[in-house]
Amino acid sequence: MLIAIAGPYFGNASTASERQHNLDVMNRAALSVFKKGHTPVVGVNNALPLFKDLGENELHHAIMQVSIPAVGVCDALLLLGESTGACMERDFMLANGKEVFRSIDEIPDWSVEEQVVLVNTDGKELGLMPKTEAHLKGYLHKAISVIVFNSKGEMLIQQRAYTKYHWAGIWSNTVCSHPRHNETYSEAAHRRVREELGFETPLKEIFHFIYKAKDDSSGLTEHEYDTVFTGTYEGDCQLNKDEVEAVEWIKPDALMKDIAVHPDKYSFWFKIILREMQQRGDL
Repeated sequence: MLIAIAGPYFGNASTASERQHNLDVMNRAALSVFKKGHTPVVGVNNALPLFKDLGENELHHAIMQVSIPAVGVCDALLLLGESTGACMERDFMLANGKEVFRSIDEIPDWSVEEQVVLVNTDGKELGLMPKTEAHLKGYLHKAISVIVFNSKGEMLIQQRAYTKYHWAGIWSNTVCSHPRHNETYSEAAHRRVREELGFETPLKEIFHFIYKAKDDSSGLTEHEYDTVFTGTYEGDCQLNKDEVEAVEWIKPDALMKDIAVHPDKYSFWFKIILREMQQRGDL
């Protein structure tokens, strides 16, 4: 997550040394946020270069003018103390439905990186590797892909969140992810539908395939033993915005036409899945 850090700067400080102390508190908190696997943003730091030109009396207003927009792009706020400016940032985040943490301990720890299960081309497990390392090295590992339809024959597709570390913003199948150690393909598929889209539905395994593709934007490589599941669903989705930017129900024929015109809009593995499903008569 992108986490803004807010606290008193001028509020309880009458001297430059006291203000520096307040800034040091926020910057130390930023390091703690970073160590938990998140990206910290200390909005006041964006305004400090203006100090010599504006002078002390105008700097308070400049801080609010510069820091509030910076906070606005963040996913959450860490509130270290209450001052006029910090409370404005808090109220802004709450009004926009974003989370406000009041201590480092409340922030989830994302520092322990998920591991993927390495396999050979027969699907036999070979061991575990941190996900980023596996994608850097292009090692073959387990994956799942889910395709969900509704009663109208429309397919639910998702746009991957722009904060994803690879293939960000790309459109793809309903859900795709990796099984954990000692987790079956089916268990992983059901878990990720629930975690990403907020619903549960029966799923059926239909085939598996192996592919390898490099994401030019990140330099990472997907090399996956991908097991594909299908299911049906009629209700609403509760999007996990850390994972999913948007979803859309679309007819398969309209989807295939759009892929023909805009192939780079869609993930490499999704296009393989669709071709296989066409050949099998599943579309």
